[in-house]
Amino acid sequence: MNREAVERRVLEIVAEQLGRDVGELSRESRLDELGADSLDVVEMVMEFEDELGIRGRLDIELASMRLRTLGDVIDWIISDEGDGGAGVAAKLRPRPSPPGDGRASFD
Repeated sequence: MNREAVERRVLEIVAEQLGRDVGELSRESRLDELGADSLDVVEMVMEFEDELGIRGRLDIELASMRLRTLGDVIDWIISDEGDGGAGVAAKLRPRPSPPGDGRASFD
């Protein structure tokens, strides 16, 4: 999954969570102006974890305090901070499966 795919999925999750149309969202959209409260942020972070396969790695308290725009959300998820030091982009690179399986897998 590349940066653009992560960005697209984040916008889709936010739109779904807040009952918005994806087309009205951009990196500059402010969460507070979209009507997101702290519970919405927690639920979105949990959805990001599920969707991007990084369960348990996003610090919800930190996220709710630092994330103001959708660009902040996207950059934070892709950064080392959002993934406990590994970075989502690095985590989503394929890695070989155990011998004999013949398939690649993703973390």
